[in-house]
Amino acid sequence: MNDVMTHDQQKAEEIYLDSISYENDYKAVSFSRLKEMLENVGVKTSTSALGRWCDKFNWKEKVKQIVTAATLGDGEASEIISKSSLEKNTKKILTDFEANESLKDSAYAILGDQIKHYASEMKKKTHLSLESTKVVIKILEVTTIREDKLLDRVALLQASKLANSTDVLAALDKEFIEVEIDE
Repeated sequence: MNDVMTHDQQKAEEIYLDSISYENDYKAVSFSRLKEMLENVGVKTSTSALGRWCDKFNWKEKVKQIVTAATLGDGEASEIISKSSLEKNTKKILTDFEANESLKDSAYAILGDQIKHYASEMKKKTHLSLESTKVVIKILEVTTIREDKLLDRVALLQASKLANSTDVLAALDKEFIEVEIDE
């Protein structure tokens, strides 16, 4: 496989990567727009060819590197990106909560009926079979683990409302620690 770029491919990559800026939210131009830009400099190609070149020469990874480098040096951009990422994750967690609540309600209804069955079985026989006991323990284990995970998510949501990493770092910068060394 020949991974040496032609002049046209180099020009396409150059324009594609140069299109990434703070003003356009660190996004590269679309292949159709790139095709137009290339035509303006005398390079004829197709959007499908641009897609193949993007894959072959790993442009997306280069975009990630450019964005990372740019946002590390740009505090405002880092803050915007971290806030939008936090918002997206918070919305996803809330959506998951809603789905989990629906599943949990149905599962608990079924498990509740099953537990009532085992409780009545135990009253009749004064003990449960080993298999029934294993089922009851598994139900207890699953519900406890699920509740722990949901509580962890609630804590995560509450923590994100209280402070973000920028707030924590700013607070730590204000602190002064005096250390005495006994010799």
